[in-house]
Amino acid sequence: MNCGREVESCEPMLTTREVAKWLRVTERHVQNLVKDGVLPPPLRLGRAVRFCPDSIRKFITEKTGEASMG
Repeated sequence: MNCGREVESCEPMLTTREVAKWLRVTERHVQNLVKDGVLPPPLRLGRAVRFCPDSIRKFITEKTGEASMG
């Protein structure tokens, strides 16, 4: 997965907890959204799970656009 930026300028990756806090849902709900294909898949580094902030922003933008369209 690529954040779309050079590594030196890429924002820190987000944990499941940070994504949950950002979306104001539980960590379990974030895991279910990933499992169901609603959220973009995270990068897995051993047991560590990290999300690219740009992919989460894109998800939010797409979902808020859908909500305003009907």
